[in-house]
Amino acid sequence: MIQWFALAWFTLIGSDSIARPLLKDAHEWLGNVFHGVIDQHALSAIAHHVVFKDPTLRRIF
Repeated sequence: MIQWFALAWFTLIGSDSIARPLLKDAHEWLGNVFHGVIDQHALSAIAHHVVFKDPTLRRIF
């Protein structure tokens, strides 16, 4: 149980049988979206360095 702003979040979410699957699906979907964005960002940086041979990746450092 996590106390945050005087609310017990696990108790709130765990006891609601309708919201729990919705929140679980939203959490999983958002995690996949963020993972995809991070992967695309890393692959684009590598492509700029290896394929295009421009200084984009070097400018980060």
